[in-house]
Amino acid sequence: MSQKVALVIGASKESVFAINEAKKAGLKVVAFDGNKDAIGLKLADVSYVVDIRDPKNIIEKLIGGGTSL
Repeated sequence: MSQKVALVIGASKESVFAINEAKKAGLKVVAFDGNKDAIGLKLADVSYVVDIRDPKNIIEKLIGGGTSL
């Protein structure tokens, strides 16, 4: 059985609560943000620095980024 995943689009300080709750629930957290210093990127299990205004960037990372979802 594969692990369930929570995708967090935008990993600024406002996302910290959601990331922590998802991890407490046993979910693997994959976070995306355009700011390499976003706090949520450090807290997530897998992090990507991408322009989140373009969904193609996110999809590309999920499909080809080596993330086992």
